[in-house]
Amino acid sequence: MTLSIKLDSSNCSPGQVLNALVGWEFESNPSPLLLELVWHTSGKGTEDTETVYTKSWSPGSNRGEKSFSIALPPGPISVPGNLISIEWHLKCTSSCPKEMCISTIVISPLDDVVRLTSSVA
Repeated sequence: MTLSIKLDSSNCSPGQVLNALVGWEFESNPSPLLLELVWHTSGKGTEDTETVYTKSWSPGSNRGEKSFSIALPPGPISVPGNLISIEWHLKCTSSCPKEMCISTIVISPLDDVVRLTSSVA
């Protein structure tokens, strides 16, 4: 059993269209598949999460591929930090059989995550 996500690029700009290809191969027809674009925070304090895109579909066969074009929101941008991090993921799940695939995405106006620095004056 396999479930996969292929992305044109995992480094994206805010507002960019993300192109993804979801592939699946199961022993029998799976339950409907669910694709979600989610951001979450981690680190000190209360963790937060938000799903900004969902798409569910019935595959119709035990193997195949489906393409998606998702307009990314303007933020929040991806930030790795010591106190707080903001991460984005594109996640596809099947409840029967129970399978999940996650691809990490960087949303930033730069070519990489925005690193917060501190300066002491």
